[in-house]
Amino acid sequence: MKKILKILGIIIALLIVLVLALPFLFKGKIFDMVQEEANKNLNAEVKIESLDLSIIENFPDFSLTISKTSVKGVDEFKGVTLADVGEVYASVDVMSVISGDQLKINSFGIENADFHVIVTKDGKANWDVMKTSDTAAETEEPADSGSDQQAETEESGTFNINVNEYYLRNINVIYDDREGDMYAKIDSLTHEGKGDFDLEQFLFETKTTIKSITYAMDGTEYMKDVSAEAIFNFEMDMPNSKYTFKENSVSLNDLTLGFDGWVQMPEDDIDMDLSFESKETSFKSLLSLVPNAYTADFKDVETSGTLSIVGNAKGTYASTEESMSLPGFDAELIVNNARFQYPDLPKSAENIEIDVRASNPGGSEDNTVIDVNRFHVELAENPIDLSLHLKTPISDPDVKGDFKAQVDMASIQDVIPTEEGEKYTGTVTSDIHFDGKMSTIEEERYGDFKAEGKLIILDFLYSSPAFSYPVKLQKMYMDFSPQYVDLTTFEAMAGKTDISAKGKIDNMLGYYFNDEVLTGNFNLFSNYMNITELMDEGEDSESEETEETEESQSEPADTAAMEVVPVPGNIDFTMDAKIKELIYDNINMKNVKGEVVIANEAIDMTDLYMELLDGNMTMSGSYATTNPKSPDIDFAMDISRFDLEKTAATFNTFEKLAPIIESAKGKFSTNMTMKGKLLENMDVDLNSLNGGGKLQTHKVTIDNKTLEKLDKTLKSDKFNPLEASDLNISFTFKDGKVTTEPFELEAGGINNTISGYTTFEQKMDYTIDSEVPSSILGGKVNDLAGDLMGKLKNSGVDLGSGLPETIEVSFKISGDVTDPEVKPNFKGGKGTASSVKEQVKDKVKEEIEKKKEEVKEDVKERANEIMKDAREKADQIRSEAKKQADKVRAQGKKAAQRIREEAAKKAQDLIDEASNPLAKAGAKKAAEKINDEADKKAKQTEQEANKRAQQIEDEADKRAQQVIDKAQQQVDEL
Repeated sequence: MKKILKILGIIIALLIVLVLALPFLFKGKIFDMVQEEANKNLNAEVKIESLDLSIIENFPDFSLTISKTSVKGVDEFKGVTLADVGEVYASVDVMSVISGDQLKINSFGIENADFHVIVTKDGKANWDVMKTSDTAAETEEPADSGSDQQAETEESGTFNINVNEYYLRNINVIYDDREGDMYAKIDSLTHEGKGDFDLEQFLFETKTTIKSITYAMDGTEYMKDVSAEAIFNFEMDMPNSKYTFKENSVSLNDLTLGFDGWVQMPEDDIDMDLSFESKETSFKSLLSLVPNAYTADFKDVETSGTLSIVGNAKGTYASTEESMSLPGFDAELIVNNARFQYPDLPKSAENIEIDVRASNPGGSEDNTVIDVNRFHVELAENPIDLSLHLKTPISDPDVKGDFKAQVDMASIQDVIPTEEGEKYTGTVTSDIHFDGKMSTIEEERYGDFKAEGKLIILDFLYSSPAFSYPVKLQKMYMDFSPQYVDLTTFEAMAGKTDISAKGKIDNMLGYYFNDEVLTGNFNLFSNYMNITELMDEGEDSESEETEETEESQSEPADTAAMEVVPVPGNIDFTMDAKIKELIYDNINMKNVKGEVVIANEAIDMTDLYMELLDGNMTMSGSYATTNPKSPDIDFAMDISRFDLEKTAATFNTFEKLAPIIESAKGKFSTNMTMKGKLLENMDVDLNSLNGGGKLQTHKVTIDNKTLEKLDKTLKSDKFNPLEASDLNISFTFKDGKVTTEPFELEAGGINNTISGYTTFEQKMDYTIDSEVPSSILGGKVNDLAGDLMGKLKNSGVDLGSGLPETIEVSFKISGDVTDPEVKPNFKGGKGTASSVKEQVKDKVKEEIEKKKEEVKEDVKERANEIMKDAREKADQIRSEAKKQADKVRAQGKKAAQRIREEAAKKAQDLIDEASNPLAKAGAKKAAEKINDEADKKAKQTEQEANKRAQQIEDEADKRAQQVIDKAQQQVDEL
């Protein structure tokens, strides 16, 4: 017996040791497997800090805890954290693991997790991290036939996961959809659910709480810091995939809704029979959802009035790539005789009436009808009325609405809480009516669409700590018609910046309902515009930024940290701008004027003139953000007499193109083209640049290390400092370097020919061929004579008994621009023996012929490129003009037809109204006259339209020819 007890004791002890040891024996293997599988199947960087496996905590079940897991993006999302999960926990039934048929998880949970979901403007999502089957397969080892057979066996088997209880605790989510202009933030989400999934029918219970929800779309904030709580209990019928609502409620701040009915998902479609209604009938519960209304003292807000929210949905929801079918639904929001007043504010909102309904009998989305029958509120006795009716929103929006308001903005602060320091003044008057179908606008049947009204804003002022400057809108008058919105007056101040504008906006309804292009023409004027001040985000943002050093604050304008400014693709605006003084960072521009077109995700500038850096510049070109990660630039600049020192201090791009500018004084002019791309921080991608031009200098002095080394080599003082006036230098930039074509420079009696290149990595390679008169060397000739004679003799040049009058020296300058290496090569000189002269002469002739052929080819290639670009631009000008002219002709033809039709109708009405034969005879004569006059007017209208169209095409031909002529002139100068 003792022996048996002893054996049992040993067995029990071994079992205990085994239970304690198993997790440690397999922990490392499981951890490596989890990490490996995650990285193999996810296109992301997955890091798991620790994995714990225990059989003691929930004996006899396994407990798995994964701590501190992070998932970070790669490629364009490199460094962006998709998920940062504090803990993942699972309790697994040990017997289900052994059986292998169904993995039964008793409980599963995630705690302390942050998720940051991003969709870029071009539709790429950082959550799309699953590798495709082909990609994943590439990372796996080829399997032998035995393993293939095993895989087939495993795939043919049954494997299910059954979770009885799960929870989420302290989950934070940011959803940033930049493509759809949607933003949502969820703070501190807690959710738990439980149910016996072993059964075919059971009760599934869930509870969710969220500390705050913020939601915005298209720049409008619909929810801000809204708290939420939801209880949803379902009767689950698993065989029939039918889920019936039991006890449930959803609360958003003070508003609570209840649901009844069921949802069934037999296959891809969703069948439903649902209804919902508000459990609260107080208007205050609805008011709690208004952004900024749910303040700390909201419980003390005085309210009255009734609320009713009811709705139902019955039918089938089905969606395919081609179409969508909706269930029938009907939802209604009614507010009657409501008011509110905050405890610390002197005035109230009265007579609030809301009657809104949305319905669809089922089937197409186009069957949806939205009726805002009434929306009325009086804010501090300022009435606001709105009504809206919308039918057939997809095929042909049929819309009718009215918006009336007369608001004293100063009194709004007496009703609605504002942030500390916020201030409003001014008046807003609106009286707008519209009624008609979208098709009438598209077909230019403006008479069939009623749109009229006005919007007037006077003496409006807004100031807030969020802005470092007040915004003033002295006057704004907008008149509405079916064809366009006429901005007759716009006068505003933002800080020190003043803006006045006039213009017209077309196709507002098509833009709003059908995402069509919004077009407009404006004249903009400003005496003073400070872009730096306008970009200042004020005290709030400043407090969040790190302090800048004096060095960073004094950096040139184009080194400041920026992001790509995307150009909208759904607008087509033409602006004729005149700005007397324009400030951006440390750039001061004056008398800025020219035409700017914003269209097709690009900004095109034509003959934009400005005065800056003690000179002036005329610029034409484009900035395009079709690829927002790498915008395209294409500019032609005519710069006149820029100050070199100020240019170097202002633009580091110029310093990269020509490092010598840093040590130069004086002025320069250039006519240059520049085509390339920008980086994501809006810096120029120098390696993408192509272009070139001609540079002229005006009274320029250069003093730098390179020239100092030249003087040191020659033991003279003729190069540094260097007077470099009236130079005419041709240059090109391509393949990451600026190449200077050979040019002549006289320096202190020394004739020089200079050529070479500088890379954008600030490396240089230049050759200076100099003819150095012996006399320039002065008293140092005796010291140098022996050395120079020896070097020249070793080169095969016998100078006889004397030093030549002129010494030919070729300097090779290479290395870093800040400390280049200067290597002289003494060739020979004038006054040498005739045989040497002939040798040198033949060699020089050979090299000249070779260089001439190279230059001819380069010039020919450059000329072809210039003319090709010019012809393409000319063709584009003519093509765009033809489209515009054709449109003008078509409009003229339509107008003429309309004149004839109206006259014919008027004439026929005149005849029909005649009561006797005599009157009819007179009416017919009058009708003929009406038709004749109408025909003349119609022809005149067509002729004027055709004349205007021809003018457009002629002007385009003229502009196109100017482009060709200018290009030809540039080619001739080559």
